[in-house]
Amino acid sequence: MKTTLPLIEQPAFKVVLPDTAQLAEGVQVDLMPGGIRLHKHALRLDLAVPEAATEAVVHRLRTGWPTAGLSATWKQLLEKLLASGMIRSAEAADPRKVPAADAIARIVDAIEGAAGRALTAEHPMNAFITGALSQSIARQWIIENFHFTAAADYHVPPVLEHDMSSEEREMWERFLRDESWHWRIYRPVLAQFDLSFEEVRAFPPMAGTTAFIEALHDAAVAGPVQYAAAMMFVERPPMVWEAQDDPLFGALLRDYGLHDESVRPLWWHTTENLHGGHSALGAVVITNRLALTPELVSDAAHHAERVVEAVAEWQREMLSPAGSAVEAAE
Repeated sequence: MKTTLPLIEQPAFKVVLPDTAQLAEGVQVDLMPGGIRLHKHALRLDLAVPEAATEAVVHRLRTGWPTAGLSATWKQLLEKLLASGMIRSAEAADPRKVPAADAIARIVDAIEGAAGRALTAEHPMNAFITGALSQSIARQWIIENFHFTAAADYHVPPVLEHDMSSEEREMWERFLRDESWHWRIYRPVLAQFDLSFEEVRAFPPMAGTTAFIEALHDAAVAGPVQYAAAMMFVERPPMVWEAQDDPLFGALLRDYGLHDESVRPLWWHTTENLHGGHSALGAVVITNRLALTPELVSDAAHHAERVVEAVAEWQREMLSPAGSAVEAAE
């Protein structure tokens, strides 16, 4: 079972919108047939908006949109924009505090900046998704992703050692329960490579895998806001609905010989970030604090940047031709 936010038993613990929402600094708006496009950095959101409402929606986003009494449809739209770092609070802020929506926008800016620096055009992931690497590299990618997934019992629990509301604690406990069994979804794809869980666990993860896991663990030790900020990157959902249309999963199916029944559980895990609510976890944790100190926002952004950098190096190592410990032993 995946955590679905808000939890059924905690309907009030969900994303909290500011009293008045406004586009975050640097967000560009383009009109297009059937709606509007918002973009900043490499982030792009295409929103379906009725033609008769387009001008009013753009005006409200630019000048300030009161959120009290909104219909469920408009509220969900603003919640999506908030979780994407596209809106901020339009109210005058206490200089000693950062409104939660502004904090999320700053963290997303930090994530996108780090991704732009670390995931360059020369990064081997770009070669991987075009099918330019070998099946042995795809095998290596599967093994190291298994090691990461199996490490949830290590990097999630420290977050529960911090003070927090009972509602938030229940959410993190559910998140841990969800993540602690997901290593099992690798059974079909490992079997395709004639590998068992026991065989893969017998070999240590690569240095980059360990460094990524440690970056997550350090964020959890630092605090729930810092870990939530890291999850805003790690738990991002895919931009498409079908595995074959996704650059990474499409390449696994098309270019590296993975069977549909092997990839389907991994794709389920990815899409459930959206359907199950894990992609909204960071926004829920942060917005329920309403406002944060500038120091906490800065530290959360730092941990999120560190996780992005660790992911980039993790992928660079696993996609190199050096080979994993499993291959070296064969």
